[in-house]
Amino acid sequence: MTKDSIQPRRPDAGTIDTHAHVLPQVMVDYLERQGGPSAVGLPSVLPSWSLGSHLDFMDTWNITSSVVSLTSPALSFGDVSDRRKVAQEVNEYFAGQLIGERPTRFGAFAALPLPDVPGAIAAATYALDTLGLDGVGMLTNYFGKYLGEPEFRPLLEVLDAREAVVFLHPNTVVPVPEVVGPPGGFGQWTFEYPFDTTRAVASLIYTGTLDAYPNIRWILCHAGGAVPYLSFRLATLHAFDPRLNEIAPAGPLSYLKRFYFETAQAFGKAPLSALREVVEPEQILFGSDYYPVAKLYSPENSDLVSLPRDELPHDGDPAPQLKSLFTADQQDLIHRENALDLFPRLAARRGENPSRALAGVALSTVPQTRRTP
Repeated sequence: MTKDSIQPRRPDAGTIDTHAHVLPQVMVDYLERQGGPSAVGLPSVLPSWSLGSHLDFMDTWNITSSVVSLTSPALSFGDVSDRRKVAQEVNEYFAGQLIGERPTRFGAFAALPLPDVPGAIAAATYALDTLGLDGVGMLTNYFGKYLGEPEFRPLLEVLDAREAVVFLHPNTVVPVPEVVGPPGGFGQWTFEYPFDTTRAVASLIYTGTLDAYPNIRWILCHAGGAVPYLSFRLATLHAFDPRLNEIAPAGPLSYLKRFYFETAQAFGKAPLSALREVVEPEQILFGSDYYPVAKLYSPENSDLVSLPRDELPHDGDPAPQLKSLFTADQQDLIHRENALDLFPRLAARRGENPSRALAGVALSTVPQTRRTP
């Protein structure tokens, strides 16, 4: 693509939300078959979701497109045949009732019935090749198995061949660790989700998975969890253990530039400042984490959250702190243009073109030599 072929951005193009969840009826029924939300590690009473409320949320915060997914634990529990059936039904709902009826407003990450790898391969192939979804959703671990483990390689081979985008969401750790906190403890999403994203990144780097499947484009939730803050500590380990330099010869900081990081629940100055030290704005995406965190976008949020008002969503701006840390052009990248590069099908539905050659931005920072993890 040449610069002359790039269409100018519309000034009213709005924000693309790369981290938004949905709960269609087929998933409500699936959770009930598992014994209810609490049986799979979710709150016993889930926040309500409907298509109408989701569209209202988008309109309130100038979000013109949402790339939706299932939240954790997705389809990891229950009978294999049931999970395969539900995955197909969810993906057909994404393609038909969301994208099919509102093509400019929605994209979707396919639901996969992992850790059932054969079922996940079939679901991913159908979702990407036939339904035309925008990527796949995966969890950081499945019952303690991280994605660098050998059993996931056949699926990663399929995704690599398609240059797929993988939205990597943290998952409950099994067994559940004891957490110090108030009576009843904190939910796993408070601390363990960020730590689990960090463990998943280490698995992908230090099993050689990133080198073995260089065409997969990974999106990390919540600004990468603890990854930006701990990146220097990870790099210094190479001085103490020379074996790490053989496994990850480019060094961990270079490998981190292979990931995309979205901003859900990390829109404050502290996490964004740390993230900015690790990757360029071209690797950052906007994310809301709606619907589970709907309260963050409520008018009373400033009374409930002990953060300065200018760090919280307000006055139609879902991430106002971006203005203090990034230039106007960089904000455009984060709010919209990076997502258009990652999701060419969504860009086409919106009547827009990617602004640059994706491979030159996302994949050039680490040697692309293929090797077995």
